[in-house]
Amino acid sequence: MSAQSDIHPSILIFWSFALPLLPILVGTLTSSIKVSLVLGMLRNSFGVQGVPGKMVEFAISLGITIFVMTPVFHEMQRLPEWTVLSSTSTNSVTFSQVDKLSIPWRNFLFRNTGIREFSFVKSLRKKNSEELVEKGTTGGEKQQLNDEPSNLAIDVLVPSFILSELNGGFKMGFSILLPFLVLDLIVANLLIGLGLSMVSPTLMAFPLKVILFIAVDGWMLVTKGLILSYS
Repeated sequence: MSAQSDIHPSILIFWSFALPLLPILVGTLTSSIKVSLVLGMLRNSFGVQGVPGKMVEFAISLGITIFVMTPVFHEMQRLPEWTVLSSTSTNSVTFSQVDKLSIPWRNFLFRNTGIREFSFVKSLRKKNSEELVEKGTTGGEKQQLNDEPSNLAIDVLVPSFILSELNGGFKMGFSILLPFLVLDLIVANLLIGLGLSMVSPTLMAFPLKVILFIAVDGWMLVTKGLILSYS
């Protein structure tokens, strides 16, 4: 019997739904949110289009994301459910197995979720549940939201993580933009004082920004800050 005949239809159905969602999951449920945001703000801070290029930004973002998420993947692979789901001869795939396999990922999301964002989304979820109970649309008691990642509702954990990533990305991006903004203002005032108001301050400040970025070892600082921002 060929190897293809050993593949159960449930496996094919599972992967046919999982693979198209993989880019979305990587883009929203990993460190890619904050990394892409910070690198995008860094690129805009230079004030020159295409420096660094899109491909360079994507390569750096992918490398940092892989570095941050590799321990999570290794933890998932150590679970017994990973062997069951990765086997092509499995006769059935249950939701419980998939849910247990997602526990390391939930732990990562929970660890990197801010308290304010978590409390905010949790309060909204609780308020929405109360309104549904009052309207009689839930058909039962309100769902209790526990603070354990394995028991936490995914509709609370994911929005909280995304909000935390956006908040942290803008804070880190602001710390990168501020010195470049000061440099732009200094160059603009110097050009006005020299009577060169028609010269673009951004274009003239670009070499100084590059020198400053190299002097402080900018790529190392940005990469280190992004990686160390995850616990």
